[in-house]
Amino acid sequence: MLNEKYTADIKENELAGLYKSNLESEIQNIEQQLQSLEYNETEHKEIERYHEILADIYEQQRKEPFQLRKEKFFSDEEIRKAELQLDINDLKITGAGH
Repeated sequence: MLNEKYTADIKENELAGLYKSNLESEIQNIEQQLQSLEYNETEHKEIERYHEILADIYEQQRKEPFQLRKEKFFSDEEIRKAELQLDINDLKITGAGH
């Protein structure tokens, strides 16, 4: 999506380019970790449990932007960025089809 929608921004805006690079690096690291595991039933359950833990953490983190918005410590734009990052993190464990 970043390449399709924000091609010019990624090339011209250093922060956007760094963000894209960081996401790509993080995805690559996660893929390498998953590929290094031998995929058997025990490890499958460990991965599922890991995803459950992450989902719970992300759920708790989703409560924070609401509180920050209420307290007006940060701008709406900064809070939306944080919420977008939570959405991206959630997609990493649930997949785009869920």
